[in-house]
Amino acid sequence: MYQTSIIYDIENNIKDLNYLEISSFFKSKGLEIEVSEEVPETKQKIWKCVDLDKGILVAASTLEIRDGLYVLGDLAVQEEYRGLHIGKALHDKVLEEAQKRGASEIWACAKVPEYYKQYGWFEIDRAKSPNISHCNECEEFNISCFPAIIKKIF
Repeated sequence: MYQTSIIYDIENNIKDLNYLEISSFFKSKGLEIEVSEEVPETKQKIWKCVDLDKGILVAASTLEIRDGLYVLGDLAVQEEYRGLHIGKALHDKVLEEAQKRGASEIWACAKVPEYYKQYGWFEIDRAKSPNISHCNECEEFNISCFPAIIKKIF
């Protein structure tokens, strides 16, 4: 059995999280994130999903504001829990929250854009996209990592 919960919400002053655990989880899944105890200012809301039987973190997602835009900042699921629609549930929570806050669109920098395209996202030419990622600063960019800037319109 799985439980999804909000562990950080800047609007409602919910700060029930160990960000070191969350940032380490994202990093271990290959996301370009700085492992830290401090929640970055861009983070607006963070969700986590725990396997209650095993007591382990199996997935997490974040809603951020970058360059004045709503961004699905991070979304990761433990390999052995993929295919159970946990990622889709967290994806939907991020989108619902962005819409609730008045967003007419949401952006992301995706390592696996094909996953998002099945849910109505589309790629934007990086040269014409807003500054929502730091990929250009990474030594792996366009060598072993080929992320796409994607957008979904509500």
